[in-house]
Amino acid sequence: MPYFLFTRKERRGIYVLLAVITAMWMIPYFFSSPVSEVSVEDLAVINTALDSLDKLEKQAENRYPGSGQKKWVDNKPQNAGSHSRYVFSPGSLFEFNPNTATAAEWKELGLPDKTIGTLMKYLSKGGRIRKPEDLQKIYGFPEEAYEKLKPYIRLPDNGAAYPGSDKKAFPGDKSNAKPYREKSNQISKVLINQSDSAAWETLPGIGPKLAARILSYRSKLGGFHSIEQVGETFGLADSVFTRIRPFLVADGQNMPAKLDLNHASLEELQAHPYISYQLAKVIVAYRKQHGAFSDKSDLQKIALMTPELYVKLEPYMEVY
Repeated sequence: MPYFLFTRKERRGIYVLLAVITAMWMIPYFFSSPVSEVSVEDLAVINTALDSLDKLEKQAENRYPGSGQKKWVDNKPQNAGSHSRYVFSPGSLFEFNPNTATAAEWKELGLPDKTIGTLMKYLSKGGRIRKPEDLQKIYGFPEEAYEKLKPYIRLPDNGAAYPGSDKKAFPGDKSNAKPYREKSNQISKVLINQSDSAAWETLPGIGPKLAARILSYRSKLGGFHSIEQVGETFGLADSVFTRIRPFLVADGQNMPAKLDLNHASLEELQAHPYISYQLAKVIVAYRKQHGAFSDKSDLQKIALMTPELYVKLEPYMEVY
């Protein structure tokens, strides 16, 4: 069998390949243009751009591979919040437990708002600082802040104060130091219907903002008739409510304010947190169609009134 015979398909492929090679060889003759000289000024601009690109590449190589949280500087990992442009400026220094310190206290210590938010979210989801070094695991926690605050960290649940620290003599600026403020030693019972904002703020995990929300919710309800209602407050995490529940007392002296089903206006009804606008309209329409309510249990005749909702509303409803 001859070795150098080609089939029709093979010959066609060879012709196409030769045509492509010929076309590529001829292209420079049709599209060639005279080469212009590059000026010294142009070379300087090009070199500057190349230098800038080289610097960017080196900075990219210095990043810790595969992580957006840490950077490598001089072959040493540093927290992302501790770059050279950030300068930690401590506020009032005092001993504190990082597990019970409020956002206001962290702010007073000088921690950035963004880091405070991350830390409080971590704690509200059940996270816990078991040793001072755990703070460095919080994303964005500044290295400078950790070094400044480390001597003031107290973790009573795990034993004594931070090793090497003295509760009577603070390191650094003693004139700016404050006494130790561990909330668990100051917690007293809170009457859910009588206590003011200051009393609520003594509870672990409750700062001024949450205390204000609790009081606002209590006012809209007309008062709490059970401790569990406190946990309904917007922004109060379940983990925080679980921590403060043992310190809450249902004071029966201030009973919830009552809404008169026969005389309350549409606006008054819908202002109650448990009554939607649609339900308020149905209650008013029911009065017009069937006359005055003879008993608050008549609410159960309304289609929108579920058994669960009636149990919640019953303490706040009355018929006069």
